[in-house]
Amino acid sequence: MANVHAEKILDNMVAFIKQHGEEERINIEKKMNEDFTVKKNQFIMTKQKEIEENFKNQLQNEKNNYKIDMSKM
Repeated sequence: MANVHAEKILDNMVAFIKQHGEEERINIEKKMNEDFTVKKNQFIMTKQKEIEENFKNQLQNEKNNYKIDMSKM
């Protein structure tokens, strides 16, 4: 009888530990996904700004070249 009671207590403890572990895994996974999304969005914004700056510079260079060409004429 005492063995059965001890086994039930042990089974309950194991189930509790497994449940707690699963909850922690879910929380870690959720945090990881949130962090990934934030970093991904930061990376995208940085690259977008770089591309915009490159296009602005190219456009300005083209405008300057056009003005130079026009003044030569």
